[in-house]
Amino acid sequence: MKNSVPNPRAFRAPEAGAYLGISRSTFLLLVKNGRIPQGKKVSTGCTIWPKEWLDSYLDSVIKEG
Repeated sequence: MKNSVPNPRAFRAPEAGAYLGISRSTFLLLVKNGRIPQGKKVSTGCTIWPKEWLDSYLDSVIKEG
């Protein structure tokens, strides 16, 4: 069983995509295209995106309307 954190401060790519309501591949495409900042590599094979960055992206999408 996978452990879940009730209120995470950062997400890996699959969870970040789920948080935004998009797929992992769409999330990574947005990163590649510069719409979402590159994540922070915390160890080999582990890159994270702070929740604040994802919230900022959502705010910008909402403002664009």
